[in-house]
Amino acid sequence: MIKLGVGPPEPQGRTQVFRTILSVAETGQAAVMARNQVDTIDVGALTIVPIAAAMVLGVFALNISVFGIGSLSQPIVGSGTSAITIPLVLYLGGLGWIVGTNELDGSDYEDYELALIGFAFLSVPMYVFVPVFADLVGISDVIRLLLALGISAAAVLISYVE
Repeated sequence: MIKLGVGPPEPQGRTQVFRTILSVAETGQAAVMARNQVDTIDVGALTIVPIAAAMVLGVFALNISVFGIGSLSQPIVGSGTSAITIPLVLYLGGLGWIVGTNELDGSDYEDYELALIGFAFLSVPMYVFVPVFADLVGISDVIRLLLALGISAAAVLISYVE
């Protein structure tokens, strides 16, 4: 649809990003994050969170041999089932990034959004540190897969709505 006499056309794509950066640099005020669309600042975290959650839950494993690291699931601290691993740290950092960037523009969460944040933040650490929860989730591979998909959906929804 073409609008006549209204002014210059709305900038699209990279032009909009550059104009936002310039306006932030000129005014010194942060731009308001988008509501009801995924913030582009969250895209990296939205890529890391599902992969890290699936690795912690044992849906799949990633083995690499660089700098003496044979598996990303090797514990950094601890041993056995209650171990802090690289995917766990990446998972918590990614979710923290998503919620943190939402808080920068003053978010106003509804009750179901707070429940999703709680579900996303607590499910994977509970799987690692609470053996009863790990046994419940570990009953079937399908349950672990569904939990990983639910965490992914919760992370995207948290980024989307705020």
